[in-house]
Amino acid sequence: MRNWEITRKRVRPGPVCCTILTLCLLTACASPPPGQRTSYVSAIGTPFYLAFKVPVCAATLAVAGPAAALQGLAAPSENELQPDIRPMLDEGISDNCGPPYVLPPE
Repeated sequence: MRNWEITRKRVRPGPVCCTILTLCLLTACASPPPGQRTSYVSAIGTPFYLAFKVPVCAATLAVAGPAAALQGLAAPSENELQPDIRPMLDEGISDNCGPPYVLPPE
């Protein structure tokens, strides 16, 4: 009876990253909806826009979560001078994490 070894193939990150970048470039080159103008700069810039948007969104969530928790734990003031920062946190999250997910032509 032979002992069968299970070997795991190690995937190099270089080809995976190149494939993901190529797919992003191909999706950015898709035709726009009717009535929207085209822009080559938007098609080329969209993958980079997404690459920068993801860490900015993650950083926003990392700051907004604890800030909202601290706001909830803070004792309310008697004269209502303590501002509620949660609407500003909601606006920041929607600005940094919400649409547009493609670089708009302007």
